[in-house]
Amino acid sequence: MKFLVVGYVHRSNDKRVLRSVKALKKLGKVYFQYVESDIGDDSEIPNDVEKIPLRYPPKSTNPIHWYRKWRKFDTEITKLVLDIKPDVLYFHNIPHTHLSALKVAKDFKTKIIVDLHEVIPHQYMQNNPFYLVFRYMSWRKLKKVFKILNGLIGVSEDAIKFMIRKTKVNVDIPYLTVPNYADFSTDPLPLEKRSKAVAIVGVSSRGEMKSKSLFYELHKKGFEIVFIGKKVNNDEFLFPVKSLGFLPYDIMMKEVSQVIFTIILFDTKSLERINLKFSLPNRFFDSIAAGTPVIVDKRNLTMSKLVNKDKIGIVIDQFNLNEVIEKLEEYMMNYDANINILKVKQNYYVWNSNKENEFLRFVENIINKSEERI
Repeated sequence: MKFLVVGYVHRSNDKRVLRSVKALKKLGKVYFQYVESDIGDDSEIPNDVEKIPLRYPPKSTNPIHWYRKWRKFDTEITKLVLDIKPDVLYFHNIPHTHLSALKVAKDFKTKIIVDLHEVIPHQYMQNNPFYLVFRYMSWRKLKKVFKILNGLIGVSEDAIKFMIRKTKVNVDIPYLTVPNYADFSTDPLPLEKRSKAVAIVGVSSRGEMKSKSLFYELHKKGFEIVFIGKKVNNDEFLFPVKSLGFLPYDIMMKEVSQVIFTIILFDTKSLERINLKFSLPNRFFDSIAAGTPVIVDKRNLTMSKLVNKDKIGIVIDQFNLNEVIEKLEEYMMNYDANINILKVKQNYYVWNSNKENEFLRFVENIINKSEERI
């Protein structure tokens, strides 16, 4: 059994992509395409996996140049399908331009599983200057993908159902929800062993910098603001902040475990930010696994539901600063008791053998299922 895992625009150490590679190699030979990193670190890829690094297309603000570069990249993916002729094509994301890779795979009777890390096309088109022009076309393309694929994997039930409704696809799509689970968990520290700090975790920014007024209020209450995963300029703030930059995963988890809260605030005021409403980012799961409660905005619908259901943090209206401080102080009054509740829920937020076996059963069911779709 041959698997071609297309990491597409992801690097070799992307947690979600690498997890699929390690799991699928238990079912057969895995060929793994990923984009090369500047540091060239592919040491986390298992030795028995065939490595296929590709160069990320150069950035371009010219729509014609952008399209040509990505079309060439997508053609390279198609050539991989033609050369390898895999039994299963496991595609992270969908191609930016043409769908030849999926169509060729279908001609070979290859089973196609698409893993959508975000609400596509909102995430990858939202910040593109040509988004409004191509939005309709990109949703049509996603509908075509849904008609071609044999199985769909997404980060949340809300995101999957939204995309299926939006595309109005009239076929039955087998799908599995696989959130961005943490790699491991640690026992939560009591309040007395934590620094009085709130952490903003993650490499990419998705609107947190628009919450400076909230950070300032927290600073006035004696909380240190710590950025973990990216460097920020102190000149952007009216007060000093701590910036740790990118850290190895285990060190990042240790830093998260030592703060009082992590805060996940996306810019969701625009109705177009559907992806952010249904997001379940790595940082959310990592925080709970590290034993640290999360602060999320009520507009982040999927995260808010989990926080309220599992009692693992605070749901706020980030634009109502007085309410934020009141809720935070109320939580702090019974912090250790609240942490004990969080500890009971940690296992759900961590990848383990049971979750991997569920994933593999889904893949095996797709492999064994006939081509006929309702």
